[in-house]
Amino acid sequence: MSSRWTCFTSFNRRLYDIIAAEMLASWLYHWPQDAKMVVYLEDNIDLPSDPRLEIRDWQTCCGQQFAHIDHNCERLIPYWHSVHTQRYTKKGLAWVHMMNHSQGRVCWLDADSFTLQPFDTQHLDRALESHCVAVFDVSRPVDDRTVMTAESGFVLIDTEHEHFVTFRHNYSGYYLEPCMLESGWMFWDGEICMHAAVLS
Repeated sequence: MSSRWTCFTSFNRRLYDIIAAEMLASWLYHWPQDAKMVVYLEDNIDLPSDPRLEIRDWQTCCGQQFAHIDHNCERLIPYWHSVHTQRYTKKGLAWVHMMNHSQGRVCWLDADSFTLQPFDTQHLDRALESHCVAVFDVSRPVDDRTVMTAESGFVLIDTEHEHFVTFRHNYSGYYLEPCMLESGWMFWDGEICMHAAVLS
């Protein structure tokens, strides 16, 4: 198993100007030199030059799938064009692309996830242990049922785990399969992450 961790994130110009620039600076300063960060850029932004950064154009990687979802949801889900729903789908498609183009252990970091002190990735290994996915569980009761959701701003994934292919299939299916279009609330990224993890 690969010992080097690869983080990934995505953001647009507005988020970069508000907070992501500081997030990225804190990551570059505190994370070890053998870690890597993949950034899915939704806009053209000049990022710091660092060999640990790999820049991917979000539109090239995810734009076609987003346009397909956008076209279908405009008809089937009245609130699809809300800012939150589209934003979380852009994040979700970055996840799908990353999971299809990764090896070893990866860590998603929201653009507002700051690193405040020198960080040892052994903490991540201990948190993930032998599991396929590690998340913060924030499931909550709603009426007579429990809504399974996760705090998906910080998620650990082992792409070499025996259940990873199942997790990737379940996660991707919420975005790419027709069943996704019938339940728009599930476009919230935390619910998708938790459901995919539980089903895996």
